[in-house]
Parts: sequence; structure tokens; C-alpha cells
Amino acid sequence: MAPVFYHRAPVSMEELLKGELPRGRLPLLAAGLAVLACLALLIPLIFFAVKASSEACQDGLRADRECRNTTHLLQSQLKRAQDGLLQAENEAHTCNQTVVTLKAALEEKMSQALEQHARIEELERNITILNEKLKNTLEEQEKLRKEKETLRSVLLQNSVSSLAASSLPMLLVPLVLVLLF
Repeated sequence: MAPVFYHRAPVSMEELLKGELPRGRLPLLAAGLAVLACLALLIPLIFFAVKASSEACQDGLRADRECRNTTHLLQSQLKRAQDGLLQAENEAHTCNQTVVTLKAALEEKMSQALEQHARIEELERNITILNEKLKNTLEEQEKLRKEKETLRSVLLQNSVSSLAASSLPMLLVPLVLVLLF
């Protein structure tokens, strides 16, 4: 194969104006247009970068960071408050259960106290009845004792009068006295 040369002859101005471009210059023109397009995009980008780094933008970013920090702080405080509320609810539930238990125990003690009070009243009535019976028995015993003394004095008088009458009754008098005492 024969070597290929890509060298072309220079183009005249007339050919350029006609619109016929040599094939070697087309990429150069495309590169130039690309550079112009890049410059067209780079200039607004630089303008935006300058605007983005401006003081107002920095203030906005600073305010955004502060808002995020404040939001994070408020979220952590809310979580702590919710945890505290949950703990308080648990303690309240425990207290309520304790109150219910104590009320039940109090009611049981009150019913036992009422039963004891009723039992005490019943025992007091029984004591009153027994005291009355004891009083009646003592009165009856006193009455029987007086009757016994009267009987003894009558027997003693009879025995003294009959002792004088006979000697046999003399032997009976000590026997009667022993039996009476």
C-alpha cells in the first residue's frame, strides 16, 4: 500500500465564502463552537457561584443550619418529655393499683371491725343477762340463808325446850346442829 498523505492545499477566500470548507477545518469549527458554548455556560455558572457565596446566601445557609440544630434540639426535648410522660403514666398506673389494693384491704378491715363490734355487743348483752342471773341467784341465796337461820333458830328453840323435856332429844340436838351447819 502506498502511504496516504492528509495534507491539503490551502483554500482560497472565494471557496470559503461559497460555503465549501475543507474537511480538515470542520473539526476546528466544531471545537470553536464548543468553546463558545462552554463559555456561555461557564459565565452564568460563575455568576451563580458568586451569588451563592454572597453574604445573603451565607446568612440563609447559617439560618438553615440553626433551624436544623433547633429542630434536632426540640426533637430530643420532645423525646425526653415523651419518655418522662410514659414513666409518669406507669407510676400513675402503679399508684392506682396500690390504691385499689389498699381500698380492698380497708373494706375488709372495716367489715372485720363491724363483725367484732357486733360480737362485742352480743357479749355485752350476755354479760348483762348473766349479771342479772347472778344478782337473782345471790338474792335467792340470801333469802335461803335467812330462811336457814330462821329454821335453825326455831330448831334450836325447839331442841332447847325438848331437851328440857327429855334426854333423848339431847343426843339429837348436836346431830341436827351438825346437819344444819
